Amino acid sequence: MKKKELVLVLVFFAIFSNVLFAGGGQAASAAAREVASPRLFPSTFSPTGTATNVYRERLDFFNANFINYFTRSDETAKVRGYENTLTVRTAMQYSVGFQTAVGEFNRLYGETFDRNRWTDAVRRAYNIDLVNKWVVPAAEYTQQLRLDMAANDLPDVFGVVNRFDLYQMAQAGVIQDLGGLMDQYASNYDKGVWESDNGALINMGSFEGSLYGLPSMVSHTDFFSYLWLRQDWLDALNLQFPRTMDDLTRIMEAFVNADFSRSGIANNTGIALGRSLFYSTRGIFSAYQAYPEFWELQDGQLVYGGINENNRAALAYLQDLYRRGLIDREFITYTDADQLRAVIAGRSGVVYGGHWLIQSLRTMPSLDPNVEWVCPPLPTADGRPVNYPINTNQRAWLAVNSEFANPEVAYKLFSLNSYVFNERDSDWWWYELGTQSVNYMLYQTNVSAFDNYITWLNLIEAYNANNPGLLRAKAVPYWANLNSDLAWEWERMFGNLPHAAMTVLDEAIRRDALFYNGFLGIPSNFMQDRWASITEHQLTTFIRIITGDLSVEAGFSDWVRQFNAMGGDQITREVNAWHRAQR
Repeated sequence: MKKKELVLVLVFFAIFSNVLFAGGGQAASAAAREVASPRLFPSTFSPTGTATNVYRERLDFFNANFINYFTRSDETAKVRGYENTLTVRTAMQYSVGFQTAVGEFNRLYGETFDRNRWTDAVRRAYNIDLVNKWVVPAAEYTQQLRLDMAANDLPDVFGVVNRFDLYQMAQAGVIQDLGGLMDQYASNYDKGVWESDNGALINMGSFEGSLYGLPSMVSHTDFFSYLWLRQDWLDALNLQFPRTMDDLTRIMEAFVNADFSRSGIANNTGIALGRSLFYSTRGIFSAYQAYPEFWELQDGQLVYGGINENNRAALAYLQDLYRRGLIDREFITYTDADQLRAVIAGRSGVVYGGHWLIQSLRTMPSLDPNVEWVCPPLPTADGRPVNYPINTNQRAWLAVNSEFANPEVAYKLFSLNSYVFNERDSDWWWYELGTQSVNYMLYQTNVSAFDNYITWLNLIEAYNANNPGLLRAKAVPYWANLNSDLAWEWERMFGNLPHAAMTVLDEAIRRDALFYNGFLGIPSNFMQDRWASITEHQLTTFIRIITGDLSVEAGFSDWVRQFNAMGGDQITREVNAWHRAQR
């Protein structure tokens, strides 16, 4: 059914709603003509505030280098602007942190949500006037987009956070196929990014052979779980890194019995966990070759990792820790932030989490100048090397209203972000006030699936050569952080220390030990209807097993039966039908 034959009505546009009908809306505008060759256009933004000299210097550098950047790779045809100013309606979301940052950016440069360095650069590069159709808190963004869809009044170019929304928009014909423009307009950098995960996110933005969303990628290795240990405590007790999970248990017991907090009471804990469970135990399950959040390929079939028999051993290990008092009795009430309280207070020296976890511990050196955290290789349950699950990772998919006459604008915006990411001032464009200035950009980021690792390799290259001039892209602001008052935490993530977090990722990549979630398809209506209840039941059951409320054998067996009874068997058939279609 074509768009003009549809009329959109949403009863209550919830996440799993179906598009009933669509139609009406604004008339398509005439396409704007590109200039014959790329050139810069006059700015329409005049900075004010206390740091206008900084702003002008950054944009002067932009003026002098933007076109040259693409000339070097013979790509200037991809970044031509428009003869007449092209107005493009967009939409913006903000977090509390970004809202606060915009207040500071306004003081420094006179920037606002609507007029800022990003809208200025887009005007200079392309003669495009970006106009926010609306600006809302991040929690309201998806709902507002759905309301626009219901009213057939979507922005011209916009990010879609929820993949099923993208699918519904494609089905309704309210967004357009961008695939035919890829070769003509995608920069070499963006093409390389989209190929870095073997095209997984591009495929996830495609339906029935057409590409409806350009993914704004984030490092897929962000899902990797590291073991963080207190090295100073290991040294004090003359202990070595754990090679097995039994070794890790003995370390926890030694840490607890040593009473490093000098409290004199039994309030220490062995390992810090939170009620979301899988974030803080992913490395433990992986040690037992169990991956309870993933679909795994077994004998040519996809099987949900949550029902894999290897989970029994991992759950038995966690249940034993709980029985020994090495897991806080109240962990089921703790958020991921709450779980770190004991760590920061010096009552726990073992915790699993992302490479960024150390940033939450930045106050510890002021409390204890001897504190030292390291990331050893993940211990194994039985001597078999540990394999590590990762997931696709994106901010959103950039989509284009089917009534918008210049869909190539989406690619041009990606190319502009490629420039500011890879050139000299990337720290100002992306990381000013922490990581806030990047939020001005329509889709925020587009980096390789292995960007964390690539960045670290570049940093090590600069360390080894003692030459910061070798730094590229994100390594530039990271180097600045490594040589600032943030050095303590950044050295332990991306520094040249022997047991920084990235050394563990390095070993895993060299060993080819990373693997992706096996199912990347569109969930069926049945799966969408059942999956949240299934995974909630899984989490509840696993927690009850860990706390001893259920036995490992009976509890896990009952969970597998319930998985199938709740629709897991049908979902498995649907997932495998998708898998067969990919061959």
